[in-house]
Amino acid sequence: MTKFGIEKTLAQNATKLSDGNLNKALKICKDGDKNYSQDFIDWMRLCWSADYGGLMKWGEEIAKAGRENQKNFFIYGIRLMRECLLMNKNLNSLNRLLPQEKDFAIKFSPFIGEHNITQITELMTNGHYYIERNAQAKLLFFNISLWMNEELRKKQPSLL
Repeated sequence: MTKFGIEKTLAQNATKLSDGNLNKALKICKDGDKNYSQDFIDWMRLCWSADYGGLMKWGEEIAKAGRENQKNFFIYGIRLMRECLLMNKNLNSLNRLLPQEKDFAIKFSPFIGEHNITQITELMTNGHYYIERNAQAKLLFFNISLWMNEELRKKQPSLL
């Protein structure tokens, strides 16, 4: 990446996130200052705790970010949920976690399993779709947060 004048750690992170796609890696490096990890972690904590006032305040902040950032936030969330599912299933060799995401994923992965990953991914995919269709972001994020709380609190069915 020295050919493109990109810092080594940023290049390594872009490599993990781009799945071998050079154009995607370059775009990630170009937009490298946009890190959604702390926003996502904060959102998941608010969803888990069902802090409605906090969720409303958080929704107002994310609504100011602009539509493209909101869509990218959902894409980021889907990727991080995948990583948590892999960690839950002890498939750590397949993980592409960034260093700042690892601690969160270790603590959060027990809540993600085959009992709720489909619904959670669908929530975020629908969120992306509705943002593209000009949904009101504050209302959309609050609604998804309520559903997310329900999905995160689902118990994994026992095998017996």
